[in-house]
Parts: sequence; C-alpha cells; structure tokens
Amino acid sequence: ACMPQIPATMELAAPAAYGSDRLFIRIRLANESSSKEADAIESLRAAGHPVMERVLPSASALGEEFFIWEMATAVAGWMLGINPFDQPNVQESKDNTKQLLDRFRKEGSLPEPHRLGGSGGVEVFGDSRWSASGDASLAELIEEILSTARPGDYLAFLLYLAESEGRNRQVAEMRSEVMEVFNIATTAGYGPRFLHSTGQLHKGGSDQGIFLQVTGQEGADLAIEGEPFGFATLAAAQAEGDFQALDSRKRRALRIHLEDVDRGLEKLANAIGRAAAAIPRS
Repeated sequence: ACMPQIPATMELAAPAAYGSDRLFIRIRLANESSSKEADAIESLRAAGHPVMERVLPSASALGEEFFIWEMATAVAGWMLGINPFDQPNVQESKDNTKQLLDRFRKEGSLPEPHRLGGSGGVEVFGDSRWSASGDASLAELIEEILSTARPGDYLAFLLYLAESEGRNRQVAEMRSEVMEVFNIATTAGYGPRFLHSTGQLHKGGSDQGIFLQVTGQEGADLAIEGEPFGFATLAAAQAEGDFQALDSRKRRALRIHLEDVDRGLEKLANAIGRAAAAIPRS
C-alpha cells in the first residue's frame, strides 16, 4: 500500500516517539543562531530519521519556498498517476451537505446520526461496528478505535469548532500523547476549511487514517438571509456531510459531539489517556 504523504506540523518530540515512516523537513533562515529546534533536529538525525533542511537567505524568500512546495505537490501527483488539482471527494462532501440542507428546508431538521454512546454532555456517533449496544462510554469507544492503529497509520482530529489558543493547546497535547504511545502520525484541522487540503486524502487516499470528528454546541444559530437555517445548522450539515463521506468508505471514524466544548475536550483528553494506558504496545 502507498503510504499517505501528509504534512504534519507540531512541536518536535524525542526521536523514540516517531515511527519509521517520517521525513522531517526544517525550514530556517541562513543567519539563524542555535535553538532548541536545531538541537531536536540533530537528535532526530542522529537517531537515523531522515531530515531535510531548507535554508532561506532571508525572510523575503518565503514566497519562493511556497511555490517550490506547490510545484513539488504537482510533480508528485503526476508521478503517482493522480490529478493533484482534482478533489472529487471534497465535492462529494459538499453534495452530501446540500442534500442534508435540502432535507432541513423540507422537514425543519437534520437526520439523527447513529448513536454509539457517551454521557455527561458528550455524545458519540458512528458505524455500529464500534458499539452494537449503543450505550458504550467515550473511553471504551476511543480505546476500541485506537486499538486498530497499525504502523504507518495516522490519527486526524477533524474539528468543527471555533479555534482558540486554549483549544489548540488541548488538541496538541492529545496529539502528542497518541504519537508517543502509538508511534503514529497525527494531524488536526478546523472544518470546513481542511476539506480543501487534507480532506481529499481522508476519503480518496488509502485506508490508513483514524478519524475523530469533534463538533460542539457553540452560541446561537445566527440567521442566514433567505434560508430557514442559520450558520450553526450549516456547520452541522457540513460536518455530517463530511462524516457520511468517511462512513461510506468504512473509514475508522467517530463523531464526538460536545455540549460544553472546553469541558468536553478535557473529557476527550482523559479518554485518550485511558486508552493509551490500557492498550499494550510492543
């Protein structure tokens, strides 16, 4: 199977936290002095991980660097025999969302997804293979889905939430724990914007992704002129449309809805911690 070529940005960890499927790319200025990041990169190199460095003569060369990587993406697509400018599964998610909103216009509600379990303001939805009873706990479901992790897999946090520094920090801590325990890559993106980048890989790529879609109850449903629904309903339909595209391919995915987002993220972090402690790793 072709390994997913997916960029993952996060603070560097110790070399032992990484699997053998990583390539580390450092972009730095030519006159940069020694730093904690430079030391971490050297530790990775010394441990045998492949490291690439791009040295920019000045900060104004950053635009050129953007172009180089965009061109590399196009060339890699040509070498892999795919069209790097096509996003059929992004369009699929949009089509699913349109159908859901059409239903809302007719019936005044979105369909209820299949509930797997949860409690205390955290509800979990997804394929019944994760919970036949429908009353599993969040920790049980997280443990079950993470137990499927294999070398070369990756975990993606699909966040249909308002971004904040605190939430970024919470998600970064969860990503670090998963990476260090399971040695798999992790990514995080805020929806629906990630649909136009890694979203195509999630549905159209190989079955090496584990997906935790996180939605939340945040504020009033601000009206959209000319529509019977507001922005919160639109966001819910986008999340559900994206999840349907994952689910139709039997991807390993859970949808986690948080009544109180920040407290719910703490509960998710606790569930991931319990799963990390419970699952034996070689």
